[in-house]
Formats: sequence, C-alpha cells, structure tokens
Amino acid sequence: MLQDLIANPGFWIGLFAFLLGLGYMSHRERMALIDKGLYKPRREFEGLRHRSVVSAGMIIGGLITGGIGLAISLGAFWAAGGNYTGWMLFGLIPLGIGAGLLLGSRWDDFLD
Repeated sequence: MLQDLIANPGFWIGLFAFLLGLGYMSHRERMALIDKGLYKPRREFEGLRHRSVVSAGMIIGGLITGGIGLAISLGAFWAAGGNYTGWMLFGLIPLGIGAGLLLGSRWDDFLD
C-alpha cells in the first residue's frame, strides 16, 4: 500500500504543488503586511556572534558526521578481518564531509 503511494508520480507532483502553494501563500501574506506597513523583518545575527553561532554548529556537525564515518570505516575494516575493502568507502565519505565541515568552520580564521 505505502510502496504504491511512494512509487506513484502523481503523489510527488501533488506534494510539490502543495508545498509550492504554501510558499506562495506565505509570500502573499508577507507582501500584504509590507503594503500595510506592519511587516518587521527578522534581525540577522551581526558580527562575531553570528560567526560563532555558525562555527559552533559546523563544528558539532563535523564532529558528529566525522565520528559516524570513522565508526563505519573501522567497523567495515574489523568485519573484513583487517583487510581493506570497498565497504570502507561508505565510512570514508562521511569522514571526509566531517573533516570539510571542521575546516570550513574555521575558514575565516585561515583567511585573516
């Protein structure tokens, strides 16, 4: 039953149309508030606070993703009896993404 629903392209087209309609209604609401002068834009984080919040999120994400990748790689290495196998690739990909997040969190510090 669920497999038939997921495989049906009409379901995905309908879901996309619904989400597109929600976005359009949000846009129309915002434009009406702007016309009436009632819209107050959200304040963005400024300066160091914004940078530190983004960096903290990227560090946490990088540590989690890299740790999962390392665990998968070591598990595949151990399961293969100490031989390097193609299954280790499934751990090396998230390990590389985690390393990229960790390096990217400090990219501004490297450029300064």
